[in-house]
Amino acid sequence: MTIAASVFLLVGATLTLLAGVGILRFPDVFTRANAATKAAGLGIAFLLLGAGLWIGTWEAGVKLGLAAVLQFITAPISGHVMGRAAYRSGAPLAPITHLDDLALQHEHQAAYARRADEARAQGHAEPPGTTDGTVPPTADRESPGTTDGSTPPTTDGPVPPTTDGEPPQPT
Repeated sequence: MTIAASVFLLVGATLTLLAGVGILRFPDVFTRANAATKAAGLGIAFLLLGAGLWIGTWEAGVKLGLAAVLQFITAPISGHVMGRAAYRSGAPLAPITHLDDLALQHEHQAAYARRADEARAQGHAEPPGTTDGTVPPTADRESPGTTDGSTPPTTDGPVPPTTDGEPPQPT
């Protein structure tokens, strides 16, 4: 049991050390958040498993197991929130980043927000295409889209009007 505990503690310490090196060396906030949540989370889980084996009681195993489960639940959420906040605040992507998956979604939301502001300026109580003030779902990259920059019609929410004033045609 002592050998297994020592191996888990060593692996956990190594993964946590590598996570720290990744946080220092990676080029942007997004890859650093990835290192902080993935490698450190797994490293802490190995450290907790090793500590549980080292202590050797059921009570310690349950408490440390609960701590590991909570680590696996909360670390991805915190990494996502950090990345989302960094993206929204305009943190630059690393030069090696080739694809910005959120850019299209943000373009659709910005275009809708502009149309909603124009509608409010014209005296409409609600933004176009909604009855409750919510933003309709945006289309993903695989949908056909439109040529005028408006959001294509979807079946799972209200449809905003096109920019030329004509109602969107069903596909």
